[in-house]
Amino acid sequence: MITSDTSEVTADLPSRLGRTTRVILVVTAGAPIALTILSLTRFSGVTGLDQIVFFMVLPTLAAVALLWMSRLAPASRLSGVLLVVAIGGSALVADVVLYSMGSVRTMRMEPTRGLTIGEAVDSIRDGGEVAFPTIPGNVLVNRNIVIEVGGQEIHPVTPSPGRQTTVLCNETGALIVYESDRFGFNNPDHVWDQEFVEVAMLGDSYSHGLCVPPSDQPATRMARRLSTVNLGARGFGPLLQLAVLREYGHLLRPPSVVWVYYEGNDRYDLTGEMGREWLIHYLQDASYSQGLAELDVGIAYGAWIDEVIAQEFGARERLRPDLIPGFRSVLTLSTLRQVVGFGVPFPSRESRIGRLPDVMLAARETVAAWDGRITFVYLPAYERFRVLVGEGVPGRGEVLQAAADAGFQVVDLTPHFEATGNPRRLWASPRGHLAPEGYRVMVEVITEALGIR
Repeated sequence: MITSDTSEVTADLPSRLGRTTRVILVVTAGAPIALTILSLTRFSGVTGLDQIVFFMVLPTLAAVALLWMSRLAPASRLSGVLLVVAIGGSALVADVVLYSMGSVRTMRMEPTRGLTIGEAVDSIRDGGEVAFPTIPGNVLVNRNIVIEVGGQEIHPVTPSPGRQTTVLCNETGALIVYESDRFGFNNPDHVWDQEFVEVAMLGDSYSHGLCVPPSDQPATRMARRLSTVNLGARGFGPLLQLAVLREYGHLLRPPSVVWVYYEGNDRYDLTGEMGREWLIHYLQDASYSQGLAELDVGIAYGAWIDEVIAQEFGARERLRPDLIPGFRSVLTLSTLRQVVGFGVPFPSRESRIGRLPDVMLAARETVAAWDGRITFVYLPAYERFRVLVGEGVPGRGEVLQAAADAGFQVVDLTPHFEATGNPRRLWASPRGHLAPEGYRVMVEVITEALGIR
């Protein structure tokens, strides 16, 4: 009896397996079909060739192939299911492994070549000097720093305390250290005593000078042709940059403000900055200012760094990578696509530039108050030049159009980098900042746009 039951089950197994594999293939085919329908109906970002291929052509072909396999013989259907599982699983595993390898390379690239930022700060202090790390803008925003100066609660918008030895970066093994000016920016202090300064450079880490020697930093290169003040600050997004312009730009009233917009993270930084009410004041009120230039912020700011931020740069703490990518990153195979050069940003109804046009208009009003003009410089990311299909970084056209609509002189560095023949060599590393040659090209294009040859 037992033998008979076993025989019946065994005999029925191919039939059950055939039905199961057919259901699996049909259900699996629904996923790419749903993705295609979703892309066509819900999202507005499917415009580039890479997105059309990834979200329409490939899903359609996959659905057709899966439905075709569901009509094959049971044994062939089973092979089809195993093939789908193998391909899908391998792609997911490959993405996680590649992400982790990239994180490890990043870890090895920056802090393990010589001193970390924290070790450098401690070493300088052990020698009897006062030193501070540069404080990225996203740290100011995330920690929502508030200090008290003269009985007034204020929010600093500079990368370090004034007139201090400041450790900037170490991406290539050469530690970059500078003496900050009276407000905490990367300038010789005497720049603020000049009666006339032609250019103020505004931006994030690329304007700040990461991570090249002072002689190769963009503001230094600019200063060889035009008197320049550097208001760039590491990790500062557009709204923090507006705050810097409002607080300190009026002191020198330069006729030209060069705003370097970095496509790699400025729009993401802006999203975080919009969550802070004290920053939104700069956007909503054209006359709003904390009066930071008239306050002695350095002592209280330095104390805050010692108490809170310095622990993040602990002397013997090594930067550790996040070895586990996010679910969305794996699901969209973002790292694998980078490796094979297929740059597909996930489509979304959300604006790619958010409130950036409003920040532009506020900056224009601020500079117009002293009859100045803004030159908007679009700095592409390394990712733009590593993809073989698509643009790699979305939103370039929208940002450039918004800048033109704001009345800015617009300089797009993208074609100038492409004209070098190998844009990627302009970076020190894929996850680092521009090399000296990259900054040279950048400054030459900017000065030519300003009418200086």
